[in-house]
Amino acid sequence: MQKALLLFLFIFQFVAAAFSQQSYIDSLQTIVALEKHDNNEMWAYNLLANNCLRNNTEKAKTYLGSSLSLAIPANNFDKQCVAYSMLLSLSQNSGNMDSALYYVNKLKAVAAHASENNRVMANYNQALGLFYKKSDDFNNALPYSLATAKYSEVITLNKADIGGQWLNTANVYTELGEYNKAMECHLKALRLFEEAGNQLGESFCYNGIAVSYLKLNQFTRALEYAQKSLTLKKAIKDKKGICASL
Repeated sequence: MQKALLLFLFIFQFVAAAFSQQSYIDSLQTIVALEKHDNNEMWAYNLLANNCLRNNTEKAKTYLGSSLSLAIPANNFDKQCVAYSMLLSLSQNSGNMDSALYYVNKLKAVAAHASENNRVMANYNQALGLFYKKSDDFNNALPYSLATAKYSEVITLNKADIGGQWLNTANVYTELGEYNKAMECHLKALRLFEEAGNQLGESFCYNGIAVSYLKLNQFTRALEYAQKSLTLKKAIKDKKGICASL
């Protein structure tokens, strides 16, 4: 489910941690209770669903259905894309592939109607890329992952977010055995994480670069980057990451 949460990297632009969890939920339910049937209510339903993804999937589905009941007649493709993306993730995670493929087609239909909307296209490509990646279908995942990274450069100024998308693309290239291309994407991500001051992201990139050099039989360079990753993970006390770098 942790991977699924990455799906909403672009979708949610404010930080719920600024409020207590209950106050956050209460504020969303207050918006819903107003019954204005507007953009804010659609957002509130989607955010309430996101809050339930891990511990109450049926409730999440109910919220998403409510969001879609407003978004579809309003031709709000942004909110439709968000809702269908979460429904796709829920279906795939539960092993219901018939439903998952149904939502894949729904997302494709939304993208066809909103091809000029960069945010919709970013979320659409990220959802499909994650779907194929979780299915171990990396050939199909690759174009969606690349598109997500490119759209991220348009829709957000957050360099760590953009770096995360290039890191995801690098990982797909690694799975495909295209280590030089993986390294190119890791280096793009590394630069962005450095500019953002995101040391955890930097450590992931160093580790990924080390893997590529190892696969290319460049053992000295592989060791160099593995040591960089390990040093950084120790500095930020990333215990799980330290084990992966050893």
